[in-house]
Amino acid sequence: MRWWNLNPNIKALAAEMSRVIYYVNNEPVVIASTGRSGSTMLCRAIMNSYFQSRTKLSINPRFVFYPAFCKKNLSYYRHGGVYKTHMLATHVPNELKTIFIYDDPVISYKSFNNCVVKYGSPWGEQHLKNLESRYSISDLGADVDILNYKEQMSSWFSRKSGVVIRFSELWDNTEDLSDYIGVNLKLPLLTERTSSISEADVLGNTLNELRNIYDGATKVMIK
Repeated sequence: MRWWNLNPNIKALAAEMSRVIYYVNNEPVVIASTGRSGSTMLCRAIMNSYFQSRTKLSINPRFVFYPAFCKKNLSYYRHGGVYKTHMLATHVPNELKTIFIYDDPVISYKSFNNCVVKYGSPWGEQHLKNLESRYSISDLGADVDILNYKEQMSSWFSRKSGVVIRFSELWDNTEDLSDYIGVNLKLPLLTERTSSISEADVLGNTLNELRNIYDGATKVMIK
């Protein structure tokens, strides 16, 4: 059974149990992304790095991170906790450490399409809700910013603190990221994320506009 089919409270409880198992005294960290941009991978990598730092073991247990959320109350965030969200930056307290990952919108768009085919429309609708998108699955393929990419980028690049980084730049900046989160970050081997969407395909003006935003964005920002 997929985690998104479970009661959110059950998943949150599983995340809390994982945090207790690998508990470290590091500040909580929030991993955000434009969706389908590597945030799940980074969450797991940070949790595994915490575990390895604490136990000196090289194994990588499959921990559960805190699910997508909208919590402005600082008391919700616990030390050693890794929190994943696709919400806009305004929903995350400024005092928290945050890492926002973004990727080529063409790749994210194709990955979203593939996941809808694999997991079904309910998964897709929930993902769009997590992204605070105003659109639904019925708009898939239309000339609209269905993944709310533009507002995501604007929101997180405007945040006064935190890390903003391209997925492809994670591996070249592990030292700075390790300093930021307070643990030696060990990432899995880099595998190239590609899209089968051809530039000659009918992507629509919106997706081309989003690609221009991606091309013009600063690759790495640590504020």
